[in-house]
Amino acid sequence: RDCAVLVSTVHGGLAPEPSRRLLVEELDDIAADHRVGQGALRGRRFAVLGCGSTAYDPARFCTAARVTEKTLRKLGAARVASQRLDDTEETEETYALWENRVVAAFSRPQVRGEQKPRKVKLE
Repeated sequence: RDCAVLVSTVHGGLAPEPSRRLLVEELDDIAADHRVGQGALRGRRFAVLGCGSTAYDPARFCTAARVTEKTLRKLGAARVASQRLDDTEETEETYALWENRVVAAFSRPQVRGEQKPRKVKLE
């Protein structure tokens, strides 16, 4: 099964953690590569969990998670679950609901009509 679970937090104030920034930069490069194109992750599934705090700047709440999700969708991947957790609120129940959606989605095989992953050969 082709799937990924991404958890995104902030690092050093409001900046995304370095590993997340590197991942999105690489995915953007793939999307811009004419040999691969925007369907490079077609048939792959993903879930994103953004962790942050609206105590800083609500307009930038979980920006790293939103950008990562947008980039994966641009590449053709299918979102199975997305959640933003605010550490200023009760999050345990919200997380548990997200986790249940992720486990259920990734436990089932791809359904009819979902596109199979495509193989990309770079020369």
